[in-house]
Amino acid sequence: MGQAFACCKGLDFSHMQHHFAKGARQSFVLAAAAQQPSWVVDDMQDSCYGCAAEFNYRNRKHHCRRCHNIYCDACTAYREKLLLFGFTQAVRLCQMCLTAAREENSFLDDHLPLLQEGSTFLRHHGYGRKVPIFVKLSPDTASLVCMEPGRGAAGSSLVFLAEVRSVSMEHASTLVLQLQASSTTLKFDACSTNECRAWLEALQAACAWSQRPALKQAVEEARAARWEQLQYAQYSKAAAENRKQRQAAREQMAAKYNISSFSSSYAHRRAVSNGYAVS
Repeated sequence: MGQAFACCKGLDFSHMQHHFAKGARQSFVLAAAAQQPSWVVDDMQDSCYGCAAEFNYRNRKHHCRRCHNIYCDACTAYREKLLLFGFTQAVRLCQMCLTAAREENSFLDDHLPLLQEGSTFLRHHGYGRKVPIFVKLSPDTASLVCMEPGRGAAGSSLVFLAEVRSVSMEHASTLVLQLQASSTTLKFDACSTNECRAWLEALQAACAWSQRPALKQAVEEARAARWEQLQYAQYSKAAAENRKQRQAAREQMAAKYNISSFSSSYAHRRAVSNGYAVS
């Protein structure tokens, strides 16, 4: 195995790295820019999306730079980089987006550079055979590109991250990828335990990322659900106000005609009409 790694380290993969010269972070930012949630216009919202406090000259409107919803100052009192949208300086965020942005920044800062740069492994084949292979994240960040030296297109294959069921570590330096649709197991020997652990964390984060719901879809669905809640709340409030007005009209009628037991008589007649025995 030591000789195999010595041979593996001696291989020149510079032409493969040049082929994927464009940064994966740029691909993430471009893809995210095309899928950003729609910007909520100021005139469309009269209260905070978070706490429902009404806006006025003292309680001003502020947009969260990730979900683009409108909040009050207190609900957007958080600041964090938003690398997914290309903001390298801290911007205004709501609490929910603050947590998500920190997770995104961790992936883009800590794991993406490793996946983007790529590394050389020994891939397990049948009958104990191991073949040197260069592995890195594809430009669209949706898959791992595996390339065998000297074989051109015939030696290249893709492993789609959305199809990876689990990523684990075996022995001291072997990565194990279990695929979803089949019982296929892919094994890659890294050059060291530290490198294997770094790739393990990076691949687990990348697989989780690939299965995240689209931000635009998630935000739009949450807005639709919130709108239905507001509509129901307004209906319930109007219905309660209507009942209150009817009750006030009955009491006013009772006072006008000196019917002290108007409400109780009305309740009595209603109970009788519904077939209830009233003593």
